[in-house]
Amino acid sequence: KWDEKECVFGISKDLSKEKESLETFNKIFNNNPALMAISNIEDQKFTEVNQALLNKLGYQKEEIIGKTALELGLFIEPQKQKMVKEELFKTGKIKNLELKIRTKSGKIMDGLFSGEIIESQGNKYFLTVMIDMTEQKRAEEELKVQNGLINSLLDSIPDIIFFKDKAGVYLGCNPSFAEFTGKDKAEIVGKTDYDLFDKETADSFRKYDVKMLATLTAKHNEEWITYSDGRKKLLDTLKTPYWGKDGELIGFLGISRDITKRKEAEEKLRKR
Repeated sequence: KWDEKECVFGISKDLSKEKESLETFNKIFNNNPALMAISNIEDQKFTEVNQALLNKLGYQKEEIIGKTALELGLFIEPQKQKMVKEELFKTGKIKNLELKIRTKSGKIMDGLFSGEIIESQGNKYFLTVMIDMTEQKRAEEELKVQNGLINSLLDSIPDIIFFKDKAGVYLGCNPSFAEFTGKDKAEIVGKTDYDLFDKETADSFRKYDVKMLATLTAKHNEEWITYSDGRKKLLDTLKTPYWGKDGELIGFLGISRDITKRKEAEEKLRKR
C-alpha cells in the first residue's frame, strides 16, 4: 500500500550478462566433443545431455531426460559408481576417474570422468564430462599383448640380446645377457658397459658400438668374453641400428651367438 492505496511494486534486473553467459555455456555444452550431462543432485535424474553423448551412447534425448543412470543401466561397475558418488558429496568434484559404461546397443565403453557440483537458480546439479578412452584402451591392451609376445620370444632365444641407446645406455636385454653379466634385468636397464664390466671390457664393447654408429650399418665382430662366473666364450656379435617409427635413430640392437665350439671344431679340422 502507498498512501493507503493498493499499488504494484516492481523491480527490474538486467539479465543481459547472465543470458550471454548462459548462451555461451549452451554453445560449449552442445558442441563439445566430450560426452557431457547435467543431472539433479537430489534424485540423480538427467536434466540435460549434449549431442556427443547421444551419438556415442545411441539414445534419443527423450529416452534419457528424466531418468537416472541406474534406470538406464549405464554403469557396469556399481562399486566404482558408488565411490564416485561418495567422492562427489565429499569434495564437490571428481577428476579423471576411469569408469566403464554401457551403450544402448550393449557395447562397453571406457570413459575418463570429471565433474563438479554447479548451482543454477537455487538448485544444485552435477555436471559430468566424459572422454571416450575406448580406442586408446584397446590400443594399450594390444600393445601390452604385443610386448608380452616380444618379451616371451626374446626370453626363449638362447642367444645374447641387448638394446642400447646412442649413448650406450642399456634399454633392455634378455635372460641370456643377464646371465652373462651376473645381474638381474632390472639392474641392467639404465646402466652403461662401464657400470657392468671392467674398463678393458667396456672399452672393447664401446669401440665396436662407435664403429657401427659411425656408419649406421650392421656390423659383425668376434670377441672373447668372460662370464661373471669365470667361463670364457667366443661370441659372434651383430650390432645393427634401431630406428623409431618416425625414422629417428633410437640406438642399436645387439645379438651375440656363442661360437666357441664351432671355432674349436674348425681349429681341430685345420690342424688335421
